[in-house]
Amino acid sequence: MRRGTLLMLVVLAGAAVVGLGVLLAVSKVRTQGELADVIHGLRARVARVQTIEASFREDVKCSQALNTQRNAETRERDSHLPKENRVGAQAPGPFASRFRYATDGVRWRLEETALTDPPQTPRHWDIVGSDGKKVYGYWVDQGTVFVSAYPGQDLAPRFTTSLGFLMLETPLQDLDTPGLKAFLAGAEYMDGEACCHVVGQGTFRAGKRRMASRLDLWVAPEKAFAVKRYRLSISHIGEGPFSVQDTMSEGLVEKAPGIWLPTRVQQTWLKLIDGQLQPAVSRTYTILDLKVNQPLDKSLFVPVLRKGMVVIDKTTGTQKVL
Repeated sequence: MRRGTLLMLVVLAGAAVVGLGVLLAVSKVRTQGELADVIHGLRARVARVQTIEASFREDVKCSQALNTQRNAETRERDSHLPKENRVGAQAPGPFASRFRYATDGVRWRLEETALTDPPQTPRHWDIVGSDGKKVYGYWVDQGTVFVSAYPGQDLAPRFTTSLGFLMLETPLQDLDTPGLKAFLAGAEYMDGEACCHVVGQGTFRAGKRRMASRLDLWVAPEKAFAVKRYRLSISHIGEGPFSVQDTMSEGLVEKAPGIWLPTRVQQTWLKLIDGQLQPAVSRTYTILDLKVNQPLDKSLFVPVLRKGMVVIDKTTGTQKVL
């Protein structure tokens, strides 16, 4: 045997031992700590986040089958309108957005700026935040402020809607769904990362029908419990799924101690079309810039109410112009 071949075999054997060791370490979470350790790791990951500044590009593609279905629905919807007022299915994206999130654990604020692409200039700007007592929503373009009071748990910092593709809070909220039974299905590699596979199953009511949901999470303990993959399936009881959302994070980078985030995210929505579950919409999120836990400006949490703003206060049922 040639020396080079022998050296290569030694290297491959060493890599296999290291890989097996990591996978065994992940299995240890399953056998010793059980699900509680994974959930604790997910919560600790979210708790470490104090600020996020992110800009990204979102590319959206719709399948031909979905476009055909949408065009048919649009024609039926607009059939009663004059021809000049009818609209066809619109092609989405690409989109570019910038987000700024900050929290001190009680108060929080999220700014969302939609950008034209190109050039990178603001075309829409929204702000939502809480001073710890009330929630303020600013529709800046319209000069309107909504003031709301929510139950205490809803005052907690949340950035799910705008930055859900980073898979920080979303998995925790899904695991907390009432009636969902979660368990650890095993340890496996996902895109080169040793992961715990968490499965959650439950039922819920939508109108008069009972639905079943299945949540699959692949969590990487070696990357401070970063979520590598998130898959949510919805079905009618006793039937196969009619809707599946599948999200995969790529290129995990430690942006701050204990906070690993992706540089790219692939998201696919599968829908039942013509009796078959098939890809309907795919989204690719490319992170252009991402900063985590920068110095915190606490003035962000003070509500800014300027002259001329329309304030709609849902806590008192009043509306006034400042």
